[in-house]
Amino acid sequence: SKNETLGSDTNVVMLGVSTSSAEVITGFTSGTDTIQLGGSSSAIGETVADVINPSYHGIDHNIVFDTFANLGIGGVNIGDISSLTIRINYAVAVDTGTIYYDADGNWTNGVIQIATIGVVQNLSATDFTTV
Repeated sequence: SKNETLGSDTNVVMLGVSTSSAEVITGFTSGTDTIQLGGSSSAIGETVADVINPSYHGIDHNIVFDTFANLGIGGVNIGDISSLTIRINYAVAVDTGTIYYDADGNWTNGVIQIATIGVVQNLSATDFTTV
């Protein structure tokens, strides 16, 4: 696994998808540092309840941004959203700092943990960028 300690200046961490091991990032500061998930547009966070709502019509490349309890292990509570016309490939457990990736939108299998940033005060979806 790759371990990265961030300094006190502004840091942009580009996360790739690796099936070998999750990256461990320490020293992340909300509002100063950014996790780049494959793009430069500010992410829009959606809760699990938003995404699994039958009338959900979100924006492409949002991230699911919720507690670990609501996400479930590996984001399994998101379920299979591969039939949606939008793509949501990332989920963040806001209370643990765990970042997950799912390639096909079926969060019931094939999900990998790509990183952890630990518990971060005031962590927000705007600390992440997507396509």
